[in-house]
Amino acid sequence: MDGVRACHIYQRNVIGNESGATANPFSSKMHPLYEIVKSSRKVRKKLLGNMTMSVDFEPQKLDVDSSKPNHLGYSKFVIQNLAFFEYGTFDELYQVVTTMERVVSGTGMTVAHSIETDIFLLKLDAGDTAERTIKPDTLKVLATAAAILYMLWECRYFLRKSYSINDNKSRDYKSSKLSAKDVNKAPSRAATWSNGAAALWKKIEEIMTDLKSDDGMMKQCKEFVDLLTVDNEFKLAAEGEDPEDLDGERALTPIHDLHEEGGIGGEFSTPGKNKKRKFTPGSPEKGFMRPRKKVKAKPRKSAGKDE
Repeated sequence: MDGVRACHIYQRNVIGNESGATANPFSSKMHPLYEIVKSSRKVRKKLLGNMTMSVDFEPQKLDVDSSKPNHLGYSKFVIQNLAFFEYGTFDELYQVVTTMERVVSGTGMTVAHSIETDIFLLKLDAGDTAERTIKPDTLKVLATAAAILYMLWECRYFLRKSYSINDNKSRDYKSSKLSAKDVNKAPSRAATWSNGAAALWKKIEEIMTDLKSDDGMMKQCKEFVDLLTVDNEFKLAAEGEDPEDLDGERALTPIHDLHEEGGIGGEFSTPGKNKKRKFTPGSPEKGFMRPRKKVKAKPRKSAGKDE
């Protein structure tokens, strides 16, 4: 991992480009390192796990100083490498995808709640007419945090579509129901891989561009909160469920319904029906973290002789 970070700093300071891949053709810049570790399953899985988890962060400690290497640039570098590695087995892909889900579901809940509290819910109290001003530093930190997690989720979606990983396969992997043959099989890319790669590349660049203006940062914050509030599974996690306990029908995978098989960027395939839940910034009653009311079931009457 020291080597991975050194590669990022070299790309930033010497090459002048923090991208983790090239676009023509789409190829990971760290593919030589990955080819070296392919010979050892233990080392390969450790590298992939560490790289994916290294994108995670503590929101309150996020450094957004663009004058030096920061976590945003490092995350973009790692995410693009993970997107374009030549994976040797499905086991590697499942590991990366499920780790991405864990990072976004965990840290994403905290970030989305902070965005609603500090950016969108501007009223101090229900009976208070005063409004808070959004602190520029707070907006920058939260928008950057949202951008990192959004890029990670885009990459996760791209990998799933590129290698035909559906909800059932992901669920079986998490519950160790996949056979050794299926797990160790070499993955093959879908015919639409190049289109998906171009869409992912474009979306990441758009996210990075949004962080250069106040309007763009506000847009990024809203899109990220929408991402989490639209999906029913994220909503369940926000209402007290442990994201790591979500499995089967309550796994984190249905978020791609946001644009219905069109990806968050909407460029992979045809649209259909979605599960959109209305979100209005600044409305506590529609807020992200409001717990559900528990409804007690009425006891059933026992059948009597007269019945």
